[in-house]
Amino acid sequence: MSNVRPVLLRDFDKAFSFESFGVKIRIESIDADLLEKASSVVQKALAGNFSLIENDPQLEFSFGLTRSTGGALVLYRDGQFLMQNDLEVPLLRYFNAMIRIRVAEFAVGKVFLHSGAVAVNGQALLIPGNSYSGKSTLVADLIKNGAEYYSDEYAVLDEEGLNYPFPRDLSLRDINGGRTKENDLSPDALGASVGKAAIPVRLILITKYEEGALWQPEMLSLGQGIFELIPFTISLKNNAEFSLRVLKNSLSRAIIAKSPRGDSTKFAETILSFFDKVIT
Repeated sequence: MSNVRPVLLRDFDKAFSFESFGVKIRIESIDADLLEKASSVVQKALAGNFSLIENDPQLEFSFGLTRSTGGALVLYRDGQFLMQNDLEVPLLRYFNAMIRIRVAEFAVGKVFLHSGAVAVNGQALLIPGNSYSGKSTLVADLIKNGAEYYSDEYAVLDEEGLNYPFPRDLSLRDINGGRTKENDLSPDALGASVGKAAIPVRLILITKYEEGALWQPEMLSLGQGIFELIPFTISLKNNAEFSLRVLKNSLSRAIIAKSPRGDSTKFAETILSFFDKVIT
């Protein structure tokens, strides 16, 4: 039997609220220490892209952190039980992801795309892909070769088709003995320059790792490119019309190249050379 004690909304007597990309969220707890940890998670999850606002118990979106009677850490979302874990680190990592997803789903005036993003000569290169697709490793190798870091998780696009920085720590995975360990690495640790300006999207790579694969890109049309990006467009379910308009505007001046790839270390050099050749 679960040892989770249902927590009523009125039980949460400590809170702070913030706004990120137009999304307002309240973070609640009955424990000051947990609330402080939640604040650190928000900072890390959103890479500083938020501002504190006046507390409002009527906000549509909320997360609550507490402990069960057995000592497990418990996470609530919008007043409903979400998950619990006896271990703090995995639950806070999950909380981190849920904050990002909530903002990405309901961002005002922006579309979040699951994608790595770097800049080359002030122009955006996007690598759409889901988690565990290797995009963070490829982004890391690109910035080691001089690209400017924007994100290893999200391309943040506006209606003009510009990409905004979301420079969270890179999440790099180390597989050892069949077990995967996630390591968060700051851009500074890779010697990266971090982008600050909104920039046009000029190259989109539709790619995934295949052992021994050669880079033989197929150039896609605008319609084909939009179709490829739909699975990675987080706000599509909530605002399909706006999301598709933003995708069209973002891709309208971009080259969209599709091909499997090999090892990311060599591929990063190949792509930067390709970028120089095809983007003028």
